[in-house]
Amino acid sequence: MSKINTIINMIINYVKENYDELMSMDPKDVVMQLMEAIHEYEPLSKVYIKMFWNTISKYLSNPTLIMMELRNIDPELYNKLMNNVDWLNKFFYILYTTLKNYIS
Repeated sequence: MSKINTIINMIINYVKENYDELMSMDPKDVVMQLMEAIHEYEPLSKVYIKMFWNTISKYLSNPTLIMMELRNIDPELYNKLMNNVDWLNKFFYILYTTLKNYIS
């Protein structure tokens, strides 16, 4: 299994295990928690995000792509998340702008 697949599976498992808690939080608060974790791995995290920014921005700026991929990988989680489309759109927008500012 490639590194990216391992990371994707880790994210999916995290969301599944913490779904209710995540959905009860404001999307901005979830992004801030994620950014705290990213800051712990500086400067490597910043270099990694910059290196893959074209791919990251492609997906974060078009959450439909993320959801299409998720539907193929984990249809059950996809269906649950589709009940929270507004939350997801806010989350992805905030994450995109926050990461863009982070690497600038």
